[in-house]
Amino acid sequence: MKKLKIGIDLHGVSDAFPSFFSELTRLFVADNAQVHLMTGELITPALHEQLEACGLKYTHLYSIAQEHKELGTPMTFDANGTPWIDQDLWVRAKGKYAKEHQLDIVIDDTESYGDYFSTPFLYCRGIHKEKR
Repeated sequence: MKKLKIGIDLHGVSDAFPSFFSELTRLFVADNAQVHLMTGELITPALHEQLEACGLKYTHLYSIAQEHKELGTPMTFDANGTPWIDQDLWVRAKGKYAKEHQLDIVIDDTESYGDYFSTPFLYCRGIHKEKR
């Protein structure tokens, strides 16, 4: 039996409902599915702390910014430390990653990313953070 490969966006999806996604990702990982957490943020100790605080389980961690930093893509940072690269490269990145890793589905809250997916893309509209 083929094991599921699922991509889940971090900011705006899994961090918006950490109790749901922590349980969902725990179940997937326990069933030997691949869980690819996806973010635009650089991979830092602070990001790992956030993942731990949300209780998210994963087998792969993908960062658009980290990938492009390693590729040497020109990158700037705003006053909040948010990384910025060419917009076209940015919106295509998750779709390219999903195709390369043969993900079965990706859940994301950025509708424009869906235009660049050849794999199933589940757009989560109107996600608001749960009250803790």
